Amino acid sequence: MSSSDQWTKKVFTLNTGNKMPAIGLGTWQSKPNEVRHAVADALKAGYRHIDTALAYGNENEVGQGIKDSGVPREEIWVTTKLDNTWHHRVTEGIDSSLKSLGLDYVDLYLMHWPSSTDPENMKKHLPDWNFEKTWMEMQKLPETGKVKNIGVSNFAIKNLEILLKNPDLKITPAVNQIELHPNNPSPKLIAYCKEKGIHCTSYSCLGSTDSPLYKDKTLLDLAEKKGLSVQQCLLLWGLQRETSVIPKSVTKARIEKNFALDGQKLTDDEMKTINSMQSRFKVCGDGWLPVKVFFGDDDQTAADVDKLGKALKKEMKTQRAIKSHVRATVSAIADEHSQLKCHQCNKIAHSSSALSNCSRCKVVAYCSRECQAADWNTHKQSCQKQNYILKIDGAHNFLELGKDVLTKPSVYRTLSVPSTATAEQLKDVIQLSFGYTGESSCDFLIWNPAFVKFDYWEWYMTKAKVEAYT
Repeated sequence: MSSSDQWTKKVFTLNTGNKMPAIGLGTWQSKPNEVRHAVADALKAGYRHIDTALAYGNENEVGQGIKDSGVPREEIWVTTKLDNTWHHRVTEGIDSSLKSLGLDYVDLYLMHWPSSTDPENMKKHLPDWNFEKTWMEMQKLPETGKVKNIGVSNFAIKNLEILLKNPDLKITPAVNQIELHPNNPSPKLIAYCKEKGIHCTSYSCLGSTDSPLYKDKTLLDLAEKKGLSVQQCLLLWGLQRETSVIPKSVTKARIEKNFALDGQKLTDDEMKTINSMQSRFKVCGDGWLPVKVFFGDDDQTAADVDKLGKALKKEMKTQRAIKSHVRATVSAIADEHSQLKCHQCNKIAHSSSALSNCSRCKVVAYCSRECQAADWNTHKQSCQKQNYILKIDGAHNFLELGKDVLTKPSVYRTLSVPSTATAEQLKDVIQLSFGYTGESSCDFLIWNPAFVKFDYWEWYMTKAKVEAYT
């Protein structure tokens, strides 16, 4: 077993130099009279990191569980949090928590939310206070010995930037505790914090109570393959992203199983599989707060969003130009062949929808689909060129497909089709363009919004096959 796989011994070094155990026990949403036993069970199982908060109302039980465990206080990392209605009373807040915990100090004290809520009216924000003022008060705590490290929780990039740019800032937050799981991965926020020297702790790392992640097929398949539980896979994913994790449980067996990670590791491909999960949800929103604290910038910065928005507009403009070009080209081809005689019955083939083609015979016209079908089965038997399957396969950026789609088909072997095309029209355009270019093979890449899904600002092709003559 490599040292990197010994998760129960792993610590993260904070910007203060203090070392925080990578795996902790979360206590949010634990019912009364359950937390005390859960904390004791966790510490006896080897945990050395316990997370609580004034707002959880269980600090007293956490303190009792610590005493029950028999583990020396100096071996345990304890995190608690300043509640929103105590922002203007930081000293009173930490004193209240220490009294409830029965401790002389905590290892980490976090500002729970960037909302200075009015204690007289939870729907209102204090008019003369904000989280910046709260932080300036929190900066005074380390020198009192009551806390060893200070940090924040639920801070998005926007609020972190406000805090870090404050001229009175003396201490950079050591930790930002945020909701992190595969359906709320927040890569941009993690990267931003890393750049600023702020460690990220994952709360709701299992997706919280009755998590939909437990039923996710991707995770279920991975867990079965690894011989692990879904919860263990989620914890490994979080740890391998260099975030500490604080899974919550009050069941002794689950507490122990969540900690049994030594010797386990997800491969790069397995990490990519989890990273590619597309569903999104947040356990904790900000609708209950008097101010907005989430801005959608945990996946993209504001600059990224603006940049991507401009790129999208440019792509859509190009898209419209291509559509127009395709329509004009198809119309020209139809006009060119509008007087062709039916290859089957020799009548005039007025409709472009009845045009077909062969790689040897170029364009062949029909007056109706019945004639086309009747003739084609016979015709294709005598034709030496049998490669009539057109493929859509793989992922391609829209702009790459859009380049010279009709002006240089022999180079790009790419065919662009109007977004309004029906399935039948799509076949017609394929046939027309194939005959028009005189290509000897039908292995084209087809772009059509009907086959495309919009995701992360890029156009992708879905795998499919289009048989032109059926």
